[in-house]
Amino acid sequence: MVTERLPRKFFGRFVPGASFESARVAFEEVVQCKAQAEGKFQIDDVAWNRWVELTREMTRRIALPELLVRVEAFELDEDWGVEVTFADTVE
Repeated sequence: MVTERLPRKFFGRFVPGASFESARVAFEEVVQCKAQAEGKFQIDDVAWNRWVELTREMTRRIALPELLVRVEAFELDEDWGVEVTFADTVE
């Protein structure tokens, strides 16, 4: 669900689709690492580095063919917020 749209970026809430089950574990690990990385009292560098690694891997696998542009970055936060950056402007 998109909550804000900019020329090269979307923000919103991740809402799983019908084929989500095959990727659930990977998405849940990303969310868990982000939550651990940004703990209440200090940043967990190991969890942060793992989140960055998982985010890069997820970005390589994400495609939104209906938009006809390449995904440059796909980020999930601990609350399932999503930020998608595109290589080109989305019209």
